[in-house]
Amino acid sequence: MHNKTVLVVEDNLINQHVIGDMLESFGFQPFIAGSGEQALKIFDRQEIALVLMDVRLPGLNGLETTQAIRQLEAGESVPVIALTADAMTGAEQQCRRAGMSDFLAKPIDPNELQSRLNFWCARNSCEV
Repeated sequence: MHNKTVLVVEDNLINQHVIGDMLESFGFQPFIAGSGEQALKIFDRQEIALVLMDVRLPGLNGLETTQAIRQLEAGESVPVIALTADAMTGAEQQCRRAGMSDFLAKPIDPNELQSRLNFWCARNSCEV
């Protein structure tokens, strides 16, 4: 059986529900974390196929959380897709330097999200 779990790291409750619903409609099982610290706890307990990471989080931000995930054996190869409303020049490069695999701008377009999931799942242990 292929792993179809996605860790959604997002502090906004509305975004958590919207993204979770999108993932479920695509056949994925979302795990929701409201902070970087929660994300690391879930990542430690649950096999995760892919991470959707908000860049701006309370406490550990998305960049710091991604760096912490990359230090874990299980986190070395898991795709981490940045989610951000920050359209500032250089934001995508900053995310990639932190170890993120891809970049999605908010508000999230469902077709774009599904396209990115298809791409990363074709390269890894999940399937769509």
